[in-house]
Amino acid sequence: MTKTTNYQLPKWEKTDRIQMKDFNDMTATLDAALKANADTAAANTQTLAAQAQAIAKLGNGAVAFGTYTGNGKSGSSYPNTLNFPHKPVLVFVQATERDPIFRMMLVRGSKWASASPTDPSNYSKIVVNWTETSVTWYSEANDSGQLNRNIPYNYAALLSVE
Repeated sequence: MTKTTNYQLPKWEKTDRIQMKDFNDMTATLDAALKANADTAAANTQTLAAQAQAIAKLGNGAVAFGTYTGNGKSGSSYPNTLNFPHKPVLVFVQATERDPIFRMMLVRGSKWASASPTDPSNYSKIVVNWTETSVTWYSEANDSGQLNRNIPYNYAALLSVE
């Protein structure tokens, strides 16, 4: 009797004496291999389902943009707030007129930012607070450094939609 290459199953020839032990060993080997294959398939199915959920979340983003006009005030008593329909993760704000043009970038999780004009030596330290659907900031420096002068500002935000 010879054996198969992969699972060492018996291959009988006409002259071989067939024994029950050979059959039992063969069925036990087949049962173990089929069970291992089924377990691997089940694990792969679970992994694929988890990956599909993760991939589905990757495309769930949105962009928000708009304008606001500052009120000429600054400091913790006069913070700026932008509200969004979803969780903001990255916000850009830039003045639309006047020199120097102040701009800032806010990254979710950061408690500080800086507003920088076209002259990088004249930047303002910004205190930042995040909620689930908004971002608030202020500067003790001045209204220009807080991006709250009596002029229009543009903003764009990347939002996480989960």
